[in-house]
Amino acid sequence: MAKEKTLIEKVKAKRKSPPKSPFKINTEISTGVGKDGAPPFPWTPELENEIADYISNNAMSLKRCKLNNPHWPEMNCIYERIHKNPKFGEMYELAKQNQTLALNEETLDVVHEIKSNPELVPWGREAIRQFNWQAARLKPRRFGDKTFTETTVITQEDSLDKLK
Repeated sequence: MAKEKTLIEKVKAKRKSPPKSPFKINTEISTGVGKDGAPPFPWTPELENEIADYISNNAMSLKRCKLNNPHWPEMNCIYERIHKNPKFGEMYELAKQNQTLALNEETLDVVHEIKSNPELVPWGREAIRQFNWQAARLKPRRFGDKTFTETTVITQEDSLDKLK
């Protein structure tokens, strides 16, 4: 029994703990009061409209939008607001769908950049592929792969009329 314990202890001692990630991700959900006792972020309809307008007019991630607007709340606060407030959630979803037009403009800018510097072709091809993929997911009816399914509905009365 003593040998088993020492063997287990040796195996545990040899195990290394997994390396810690260099990225710090804030996974806390606000409970009304922050760590330091600060009150929750003061949301206003004007700020919600500003966030939605900025997102819909710029072809960039929420993280980059936040960097350009330091007065916005943190990203996790925005995500929490999307889930807790259905009205803002709908506004955000519409803004992301409208962002496809900005992505389309960005694609045209990439094409013009490639024309001036042909060495950028591989980069441009991948960038355009990414813009198209994102646009197809945000607005599939307009930018997605087009597949048409034709269905014909024949009622019983129509089939009886054909038999006569």
